[in-house]
Amino acid sequence: MEDYTHACNDIEQFRTMVAMLRFYASASRVSYVDRLASAISIGVVEKTIAEALRELHALTSTAVMVNGRRCRYDEGVRGYVCDHEVSLRCCDYDLLDEYISAQKTEGVFTPVRPIPERMRLASAFVLVENMHPTVERLVGKVVACHICPSMPSSEEIEALVSCLKHGYWDILHRMVANALTREIKD
Repeated sequence: MEDYTHACNDIEQFRTMVAMLRFYASASRVSYVDRLASAISIGVVEKTIAEALRELHALTSTAVMVNGRRCRYDEGVRGYVCDHEVSLRCCDYDLLDEYISAQKTEGVFTPVRPIPERMRLASAFVLVENMHPTVERLVGKVVACHICPSMPSSEEIEALVSCLKHGYWDILHRMVANALTREIKD
């Protein structure tokens, strides 16, 4: 049992799964996160993960590539400065028109009302220059892009199930808490 104590307390080995859960939380698809948080059997965990993987596969197959400038809030100008060239694969996105005004100066957008949590949790705010497949109405607009996470490996999933079989349910709860409270960078 000693071998599992260390392995099942190391959340880093589950970072891809945490990133996937964080994506679902930020995209307001919290049912998987909720089900894992309250799971009391390994069967529920395995079924929930399988469903989350199936949906992620579907989302990544219809994802859009967004090219543009990444935006960050700058206290000095009291607005969003869009100045870093990026190319991102977005599994989901939200248009921020009603929350951020038109450019007051080149590359700076002013917030006009609070941005909802779903959008604030998005992986990136991007001023769209072009995207594929093309969505013309988004060119020149700022979107909240939910970047597609990587798929967890079968080894990562097997390691989690093994930990749960050995009674280390705390790791699952820590994964859910990490997905909801802070980003683990890839």
